[in-house]
Amino acid sequence: MTLFDELSRVWNGGAGRESAVAALKSERAGMLDAMRRTLDTPKTVGLEAMFAHADALDSMLRDLFAFACATGNVRDRLALVAVGGYGRRELAPFSDVDILFLFDAETPEIRDAVALITSLLWDAGLKVGASARTPAECVVEARRDFSVRTNLLESRIICGDGALFDDFCRLYNGLRAENGGADFVEAKLEERARRYRRMGQSKYMLEPNVKEGRGGLRDLHLLFWLAKYLYGVTDMIDWTRSGILSPVACHKFLKAHRFLATVRCHLHLLNNKAGDILTFDAQQKIAGIMGYFDRTGQAAVERFMKRYYLISKTVGELSGQVIVAVTDAIKGENIVRTLSETTDFYLTNDRLAFKDHMHFNEDPLVLLRAFVWRQRLKKSLNPRALQLISDNAKLIRRARGSTKARDLFFEILLSDNPETALRQMTETGVLGCLIPEFQNIVAQVQFDLYHVYTTDEHTLKTIGFLSETPADKTPQSRLALYLGALLHDIGKGLGGDHARKGAALCEKISADLKLDSDVSETLVWLVAHHLMMSQTAFRRDIFDPKTVADFVAVVQSPERLKLLYALTVADIKAVGANVYNSFKAKLLDDLYTFALEKMQGADGRARELTPAQTALAARAAERKYAFSVSTDAERLVTEFIVLAPDRDGLFAEITGAMALEDVSVVEAQIATLENGMALDTFLIQETTILNERKPLDSEKKIARLQSKIEHADAAEIEQKLSAKRAKTPASVLWCPPRVFINNAASDSCTLIEINGTDCVGFLHAVTHAMTQLNLNIVSAHVYTYGSRIVDVFYVTGGDGEKITGGDKIQQIKTALLDT
Repeated sequence: MTLFDELSRVWNGGAGRESAVAALKSERAGMLDAMRRTLDTPKTVGLEAMFAHADALDSMLRDLFAFACATGNVRDRLALVAVGGYGRRELAPFSDVDILFLFDAETPEIRDAVALITSLLWDAGLKVGASARTPAECVVEARRDFSVRTNLLESRIICGDGALFDDFCRLYNGLRAENGGADFVEAKLEERARRYRRMGQSKYMLEPNVKEGRGGLRDLHLLFWLAKYLYGVTDMIDWTRSGILSPVACHKFLKAHRFLATVRCHLHLLNNKAGDILTFDAQQKIAGIMGYFDRTGQAAVERFMKRYYLISKTVGELSGQVIVAVTDAIKGENIVRTLSETTDFYLTNDRLAFKDHMHFNEDPLVLLRAFVWRQRLKKSLNPRALQLISDNAKLIRRARGSTKARDLFFEILLSDNPETALRQMTETGVLGCLIPEFQNIVAQVQFDLYHVYTTDEHTLKTIGFLSETPADKTPQSRLALYLGALLHDIGKGLGGDHARKGAALCEKISADLKLDSDVSETLVWLVAHHLMMSQTAFRRDIFDPKTVADFVAVVQSPERLKLLYALTVADIKAVGANVYNSFKAKLLDDLYTFALEKMQGADGRARELTPAQTALAARAAERKYAFSVSTDAERLVTEFIVLAPDRDGLFAEITGAMALEDVSVVEAQIATLENGMALDTFLIQETTILNERKPLDSEKKIARLQSKIEHADAAEIEQKLSAKRAKTPASVLWCPPRVFINNAASDSCTLIEINGTDCVGFLHAVTHAMTQLNLNIVSAHVYTYGSRIVDVFYVTGGDGEKITGGDKIQQIKTALLDT
């Protein structure tokens, strides 16, 4: 029995609407089950599954259309048309279904039939976007609204009056012919720019949006729209005939489209609803579904995401080529200008292009010279030139050991604003061919919630931020600095200490590049120690003279101090927005100053209070607790300072109260002043219902937190936090906690470093355990790196001395690991 027969039977038999909806739901469930079965094998391509899904929906809508017309006695001309993504048959499992009803005139019978069809579809669980218009009304609306014009561009008749659809197509094609399509192209490019600003400018976000993100499906759709609107082509063969893309580029396009469509289908089915964010949790699951498996040194999810980012890179390349070609064609002119400085290149529409006679096999260095001239002339490379570079990048390997290749590369690296040129060298494969070790970090996932970008993108952004180094802290060794920035994370993905392994790789790279011995030595040192300044500033008490002395013993010279400072600041800024802040800047600047003074023979400094801390200290006598609260909306944090008489368990009670109020500690510094007052400074955020982090800026919530701290009861906090933890699911990025105890870093205190996955009440749990162990917390340095937390405590025993007994140290480790 067909769906039409079933709908007619239940409707006419008196069962009515409820049974009709049940029949449609059953049909819909069958379609989703079929899609799940189709996608159940690793080799299945989502694009074909989408086509089959759209075809199945076509069949369902034909029966529903026939049923509604028969039931409503529709005799007038009416057509049902698929538009938008459904129109191009690209229908993900839970995508919106966009349809258009075409008619000559809207009669009561047509109005009732349209209402019946759309309401039944909604009741059956489909998210339907429906419009009902005459062909002429469609064109009027399309002329006014570019989103409507785009939706109608992908129209496809499902059933009904074909002549009516032909009328619509004729009118719409007339609209397409107006002004050569310039207004459409301008509107779509403006729309793309808004989307990039909304979704993030980088293709290498660690939780990308498969549909709307840069390098995602929507960028491919844009190319479809431009090709169809301007040239009327829909088939890849027509694309090559029209000169839109080369056959090789069309093949890349199809591979990218198939991969991204497959990922999107799996995302929908995994979540059992529409949604296009490729979360860490989804990444792990989809990697397995698509047949990726672990290899030595690389997890399945990392291999899957590397493939994802390489596909996004391809989409970016193709987008650039098509968009430039289209915009130049619309302008209807090609302004060519020769260059007196070089015979290899010329300018076409103010973009750098290769001369037609170039023979890359004979002169592979011209691929590097393209980027040299890009930087010298401050002109972008023509997309065709970038494609030629990408196609011939492997030829660079033949010139890799030459001093000419090295010198060209150094000129690019040390030019003004080299970030974009280096990114293009990375995306075309030139940089990986010149420095093979760099290729290992291209599209490499940093599987945490701290780094926002892939390793290579983070590296390129680090170089971009180097130009912001203050003049008085800018080192003279620019080559060592920029090479250090380019290679500082090159050891990632090799397992173990990436700084040490990266330094070892840099010894080989130095030989390959024939670096002078002093540059080579500095480069290797810088990569080996690129984490040291941040670790010292953020995890050690820089007012402890031994901390500064140990730091200076490794750094040794003001020039190396400048190198390390410049790289450290740029490295932190490149992690993501708001990661570098005044809190971190002050610690790094203080460490820089203390180290420089130590090198010049000065003694250490006493701890100085910030203006906010000084003002708070003046009010401390008024009450047992004094608070200072200020919000930094730009950094999405609230600075929360507590001044109170120091006592055992104080820090644990403060952090416990914060955990109960759903307040997250992003960073914390605590110290005990000479007058016996505890000065605890926190950067905090609250978690919203949507699991988003924001500053704690509600006066009511701040007052409640202050009250909870002032009236804290340790036993009550423990009881409530235990219940709260039991209800909280484990993080997908969970890793086991580790405890390190260090008696060498301070003359007067034992250092306890704890790192692991952040969770409800983590900071309270470890400090409460220390209180139970009769440990006195002299100072603390707390930082959250995405999902990972690193806490360092300077402690003494109950006697005020360092912890030295082996049994006691083991007892501390065991107790902290059990929290």
